[in-house]
Parts: sequence; structure tokens; C-alpha cells
Amino acid sequence: MSVVTPGILPRERLLDLIDSPTLAPITLVTAPAGYGKSTLVHQWAARHAPHPCGWYQIRTEHNTLATFLLHLWHAIDDAASPLPPPDPLTIDRVLDRLHACTDQTVLILDDYHLIENGLIHQVTEQLVRNLPPATHLFLLSRQLPDIALARLRAYGQVRQLAQDDLAFTFAEVKQVFAGFPLDDALLAQLTQKSEGWIAGLQLMLMSVNLTTSPAAEQLDRLIATMPENRLLNEYIVEEVLDALPDDLRRFVLDTVVLDVLDPHLCDAVLQLDTSDRFLERLENAIVFVGRPGGVGRPLSYHGLFAECVQRLRLRSGIQPSATELRLRASRWYRSRGQSVEATKYALAAGAWGEASETMSEFLHFDRAQGDVWDTIYWVSKLPTSTMKKDVRLLQSYITAILATGRIDEARTLIESFLHIPGFEPTAIQESWHANQRAFVAYVDGDGDEALYQSYRALSRLPWEDASSRLLAWTGIYRELSDRGERELAREALRQAESDHIRQGGASIYWHFLLAPAIANDAAIRGELARAEALNQQFIRTNPSRMQISSLAFDIKLLSIYVEQNRLDLARDKVDGILTDVDESTRIIL
Repeated sequence: MSVVTPGILPRERLLDLIDSPTLAPITLVTAPAGYGKSTLVHQWAARHAPHPCGWYQIRTEHNTLATFLLHLWHAIDDAASPLPPPDPLTIDRVLDRLHACTDQTVLILDDYHLIENGLIHQVTEQLVRNLPPATHLFLLSRQLPDIALARLRAYGQVRQLAQDDLAFTFAEVKQVFAGFPLDDALLAQLTQKSEGWIAGLQLMLMSVNLTTSPAAEQLDRLIATMPENRLLNEYIVEEVLDALPDDLRRFVLDTVVLDVLDPHLCDAVLQLDTSDRFLERLENAIVFVGRPGGVGRPLSYHGLFAECVQRLRLRSGIQPSATELRLRASRWYRSRGQSVEATKYALAAGAWGEASETMSEFLHFDRAQGDVWDTIYWVSKLPTSTMKKDVRLLQSYITAILATGRIDEARTLIESFLHIPGFEPTAIQESWHANQRAFVAYVDGDGDEALYQSYRALSRLPWEDASSRLLAWTGIYRELSDRGERELAREALRQAESDHIRQGGASIYWHFLLAPAIANDAAIRGELARAEALNQQFIRTNPSRMQISSLAFDIKLLSIYVEQNRLDLARDKVDGILTDVDESTRIIL
């Protein structure tokens, strides 16, 4: 198998950022492993060749002050005329030497995160505070250096490039892999999944033979199984997790199941009270964390990093389990009244009963208020056996999938509704069941059954249940209208309109089915002016979530304008319809 060896991309936008408008006295380059910090600064040095730079590649064993100062002195040798180190070698001697340099001097301290000695941090702070005007210092690190830079930042003496800056854009990824048979759609998905982490991309693509065009199935599998990639996981363990102190490493392993790193949430999940301090250390360590919502928003982990670590955690059998941690998160959110977040974590934990309970706290069961797409999105995540334990949830789901045309799935659930073990339906629940059966029968073309079930529903409904009566009269109107029994159909329509008014005028059935029927009836009678006025009225009063219903009214208006030969209005209406169709498509997608 051929190992992918992509080209080194000149990062012109970042090189310009370093140099513009002029090179800052201190350039801080901070990002997790694999974001190209060293490569970028090597490119900057090459851009300014033959001007020499002093490059100090820090090692773990350099954590004594004498060793650090000696290597720093030798780095200056590379940028200026070599001199033997004085004895004793102190930071003051280093500064004296830098002040004696007449030409511009550039020092690069790479992998500064390996420094753990507080004395070295102190001398580095002394160095940055007293840099000569002709000296420029680059600090490359996986974490924020433990030195005070606030005053220098305030005076514009520090320029920082961080993870968001170093992340590769789609255009850059496309350039890096220009010589390989990868199409734009795949590269866009890879860029999004990796969040521009170039080392992660390269490691993932090592598992694919790129000497020939990979099969679509192979590439789809690559994207789906990114978090399982062996090379990627080894890199994360060796370069990221193993480099952390034990307590911070454990904090990462336990909080990686959380979408956001709110300190109070972390405390509740980990059952401690020091998460704020851990999060401060984590942010300083730059361990694949960021603030996607901007300054002041909670931290969160890089998506692909989090997925990889979660899989590593699962394989290691670490306790408490991810399931237990997610359940604690769900209960914390629920205690704060945040039912949607509570549901997300309960579902992730497979706690179907708790997920069902929290869904019931935010999903609308009133058909006049509910959003069918919300209901389908959430309830479909539950096993059918759990749905059947919450009749209101099941009813809401059946109504939603019927409204969106998923008839076969609805038919199966409707047939089993009255046979749920231990369930004793009320008269209203029986009438609801009859209404749903009527709709399915109508779709199946069984008009007699549809009419029978609609009348059966009415016979069990109290006068006060206007919403359910409206649905039953809708079924009766629909069937009688199809049979050509117009007078009886109009009477059913009047009854439905009365129920619509009694329930407050906010039913999805009204806006989808009956409102167009009233306007159609006027048009059939030749009352085009009234039909036009009715369609315009329905558009004005249509709930914002019922945009598709508004399109139906617009199309009716278009037909009326054409019939009346009002072509200018027809043209305008066509433009409006096309715009609304584009918007509806965007929302659905």
C-alpha cells in the first residue's frame, strides 16, 4: 500500500500574518500537536533567507536552568557570530550579548511546552521583557507559556497565532492533496470532520491506497470510521494524552463525553468541586479545546479528538463508564430545567425511560401547537417498546409521521395502538385511533372505511374536544367531496370551520386541508374575487412554521390571476413562489 506523502503547502496567509505590518518583537505560535507550528516557522525562516535564525529545539532533558541557558546561547551562535559561553552563564549575560548584536537577530524556541522548571519560566519572562529592539523571539508551544505577557500584549508587542489560525481551510487541504485522486466533495467532508487538523488528515489517509482512485465505498468507510483509525489513535495517545499530568489526563478522559465543558456540569458529572481549575489548566495546555461560541462561552473539545478519545476510553474499560457519566449529565441538565440537553444525554446513555420523560417536558402534544419535524426527530430515537410505554408520546409520533407521508410506518403503529399490554384506552383515545385509521383508509383508497372511521370518531368525542372533532369533520368532508356530494361536503366543512374557531384557530389540519378547500369551493362556484380574498387571508394568518401550506395558497392565487388574465400579478407571484421554494428546500435540507 502506498503511504500518502502530500506536498508541503506554503502557508502564505499565515506568513503574511506574521510579517504584517511588521514583525512583532514576540511571536507566539500555540496549537495542539499536528497543526504545523514548526513547519510554519520553518517556512517563515526560509522566506527570509539568507538571514540567519537561531533555532532552539527544546527537549525534556533541558529542564535545568544551566542546560537551558547553554542551549539558548548556542542558538544565538547560529544567528550571530559564535562566542564561547561565559562562566557563569546567566540570563543577564545572554541579554548583554543580544544587546551587542547590531544586526536583526531572530531566536526561535520550539516545543516550549516541555519546560516545567519554574526558574526557566522566570528567566524566559526576563528575556521577553528586556528584548533589544533588533531581537525577535518566536515561542512555539502546545500550551500557553507560563510567563506574564499581558503588559506586552497591551502595547502590541506580542502577535499570537493559535489553533483557529493554523487550522487548514478547504482550499489549503485541496492544495495539499492536489496530486491524489480525491474529489472536492470528499476533501470538504474530511476538512470538516478533522476541523482542519492536518496531521489527523494525513494519518487517516494513510489507511487508503491513493495510487489509484479509491472506491466510493472505501472513502465513505474512511469518513465513518475516522475515530477508529489506529494511527490516529496512537498519535493522540503518544503526542497528547501521555504528555499530560496524570490528574489532567484523567479529567480529559472523563469529560470527553460532554459537548460543552461548563465547570458546574463537570463538577456534577465528576462529583468534585475543582473543575474550574482543571479547565483553566486545560485551556492553557491547549489540548484540542476551544470556545466555538467566542470569548466568554464554554470550552469544548475538538470533535474528532473527542470521538477518538471516547473510543480509547471504551476499549480501556475506564470506570465510571461513559454511560454513567452521560446519565449524570442528563440529570444535571434536567434539574436546571434544560430538558432538550437532558434528553440528548439520556439518549446517548441509552436511558430510554428517562429520555422519554424529558422529551415529554418540551415536545408539544397539542396538534395545534406541535412541530411535526421536532416530534419525528426526537421520538424516532426511541425504541418502539419505549414509545408504547408513553401513550401521549406515541400518539404525537403517529400524528407527525402521518402528516409527513410515512404511511406504512404509521399503519403498523396504529394497528398495535389498542393492543398495548396493560393499556385501557379512554373514549377520546379511541376516537383519536379512529381518526388515524380514517386517514390511512383514505390514503389506501378505501372510502367506505375512511367515512366509517371518521363518523365513529365523532360518536365518541365530547363537544369540548374541538381539535379532534375538527379532524373527524375533515375526514368526512374529504370523502364526501371526492364522491361529489357537494351539499353534504359543505355542511361538513361548516362544522369543521366551527370547530376551528372554537379551538382558537391554530390547527395544522385547518391550514393544510380545510382552508384550501374553502377557497377551492369559492373558485368552483365561480366566485374568483372571494377565492382570491380567502387565499390572501389564509396566507396572512398562516403560522410561520406552515410555510409549505402558504405555498399552496400562493399557487391557488397564481391560478386565479391567470384565469383573470392579470399577468403582471401572475408573474410577481411566480417569482415569490420560486423564492419560497428555495427557502423551504434550504430549511428541509
